[in-house]
Amino acid sequence: MRRQGAGSDISLMYRTVRNILYFFSAVVLVKFIGAVTSFVIARILSPSDYGVWLTLMLIISYSTIACLGTVEALLKNYPNYAGTGNETGAKNLEDGVFSSLLLSGAILLIGGLTFHYFVDIKSFESMLFLVRLMLITAIIAFFSAFYYYRFMAR
Repeated sequence: MRRQGAGSDISLMYRTVRNILYFFSAVVLVKFIGAVTSFVIARILSPSDYGVWLTLMLIISYSTIACLGTVEALLKNYPNYAGTGNETGAKNLEDGVFSSLLLSGAILLIGGLTFHYFVDIKSFESMLFLVRLMLITAIIAFFSAFYYYRFMAR
């Protein structure tokens, strides 16, 4: 005897497996491209330039501190709201996290644009453009992380 609604269970399972495969393939592709890029950059750059590159990459790694954990809160709290059927709370959480990213990005951008007024290092002036470029990349990474965690939470 067939249960009523069994077709919807199969459809839900199919969508879940499909989403897991999409996510898995995206993660594997990004990791592969990152590995290849690391080797290519190490071959192209001289040792001193490679050291500068790695130092600049620290900006992106540590910039997520400016978000104050709001993106992770999306991952932890959104399923709770969605599971209890509180769509308003889930929407407010997403909007609040996105707003905090906008605020963090603006603070980081202002800090990056005014940094040279507070630090007087002559050798730093040649790297100022690169630091600003990495700050802009870090701000873009905020929003990439938002959609990454939003996808995982949903």
